[in-house]
Amino acid sequence: MQKEWDIKLFTTNKSRLMKILLLFQLFVCISINCKSQVYIGENNFGKLVILNDTTCNLNFIMANGTVISNDYLCTTNKDTLFISSIESTPLLIKYSESKYSRIKGLPMLIKLYRCEKDKYQLMIEGCFGTYDTLLNKLFIQDIEVKIGDIIVVKDGPFYRRFKVDSEYNKKTNSIIIDFSNSNIFDLPYLRKFPLLIKNKKLIPCGSKKELKECWLNNGFYFPKMRKRYTKFDFNTIPLWSIGLQDLSYFNVE
Repeated sequence: MQKEWDIKLFTTNKSRLMKILLLFQLFVCISINCKSQVYIGENNFGKLVILNDTTCNLNFIMANGTVISNDYLCTTNKDTLFISSIESTPLLIKYSESKYSRIKGLPMLIKLYRCEKDKYQLMIEGCFGTYDTLLNKLFIQDIEVKIGDIIVVKDGPFYRRFKVDSEYNKKTNSIIIDFSNSNIFDLPYLRKFPLLIKNKKLIPCGSKKELKECWLNNGFYFPKMRKRYTKFDFNTIPLWSIGLQDLSYFNVE
């Protein structure tokens, strides 16, 4: 009798323990789902997932048939969500007065775009860049540029771009781009990008400069996003095309 009682007691306790574990797992799943908020962009472009109070996940770019997904820092101030890349800068760019004549490396195709009548036009293209494989740096020389110009670099099958900023001056003879941290090219770059939280939507509310910087760095203007409660398909842009998005490949006159 004692043995049968011990077996029944063991079976009862095991059953209770299993119930407790199942309830705990259910509680964890519910907690995660409650905290995670999924937003899909306008015209089904892109996906943003708020994971918790400090982290969100962005999905806007595709490479080799796979959506690139990565975490970002986020903070909320009243009714505004701010998103920042973990990396501090998208590119390390140096403007030098020196001219380098002994660079050993590979020639790279450069496209120069200039804003005329509120639209960027292709001004010139050619092999004005040399990529130093040892230093992992690109040297751009023998090309006349102005502040505000966009330089597009053909890096293998990919197109990268950057804007000539105010550090450039008339004495500049070389523009040096550091590719040491090249993995950041695969990710959208944002720095305290503001999104207004309103009526289950996230609405870009930055200045014209901030909105344009998003396009310049990432190849797209950040879309308005709507909260979704079920699985929802979304569109992306191919990684290789980021540098040429909304820019003409040829100079059409």
